[in-house]
Amino acid sequence: MKIINIDELLKELDKHNFKELHLHQTWKPTFKSFTGNNHLNLQEGMQRYHINVNGWSDIAQHLTLFPDGEFMTGRPFNIQPASIKGWNGSKHKPLMVEMIGNFDIKGTGSFNKFGYDVLEGIQKQNILKLIKYFINRYGESSIKFHREGPGVTKTCPGTSLNKFKLIAEAKGEKVYMLIKYGSKGNAVKELQSNLNSLGFNIGVTDGIAGDNTVEGIKAFQRANRLTDDGFFGTNSYDVLNELLKPDSTDHWAQKHYDSLKKQGLNISQTRFDDNITRGEVFSLLDDLVKKKMI
Repeated sequence: MKIINIDELLKELDKHNFKELHLHQTWKPTFKSFTGNNHLNLQEGMQRYHINVNGWSDIAQHLTLFPDGEFMTGRPFNIQPASIKGWNGSKHKPLMVEMIGNFDIKGTGSFNKFGYDVLEGIQKQNILKLIKYFINRYGESSIKFHREGPGVTKTCPGTSLNKFKLIAEAKGEKVYMLIKYGSKGNAVKELQSNLNSLGFNIGVTDGIAGDNTVEGIKAFQRANRLTDDGFFGTNSYDVLNELLKPDSTDHWAQKHYDSLKKQGLNISQTRFDDNITRGEVFSLLDDLVKKKMI
């Protein structure tokens, strides 16, 4: 057993031919068990438990990732781990990593009465680097959560962790916050400002998604043929980002007006040109529908 940093680990992995990366949480020990210099004590404690209680030949995992971002080696890389039943053999050939921490959302485990741990900082950065290594070498399908295994009822590696979000982050893709009623923060404030700029008037940009913000989201979704559920997620962001791209040659308003005329919808509006915002157009249409004018 020895401490190894992420750069040393990736160089070592070049010598091996793993097919999958299996991710686990320890659940116990948690962050509170880690003092900053007791890596070996925690690792040996897990090894004793795995041998004496579980009856395994050695510690289950190849690697343990501590909150300070350091890895510690465990079971030799050339020996299959006790990772996921049915997925440990040559068909899957996994590298098993235990991340120190209880990453379940509060209330989904007996230890959560003391709070729950958050995968963040250097620990998160290094697991993302390891995930990216496996994606580059073996593809996204090589990333496996313990709970994905056949017959597994555990939440491991934690209900707060989303595999597809981690993969996106590892690939350097921007991951957007899901904004819904009650959401707060800078992401909400930015969305409010963007909705206002597009003509979907939600009022003050206070960073709190209240009734006006949700109604603005729904209007935006209707205007762009999205499900108007008031939840601003990836699909809505994709459309928003396209709308915010400058394109002076689009003449979208005239195209939309011509399309409506072809459908027999006559709109008399003094400011229906390429300077009108998309929000104003669809607010107008909403008003016409309410007034039964079209």
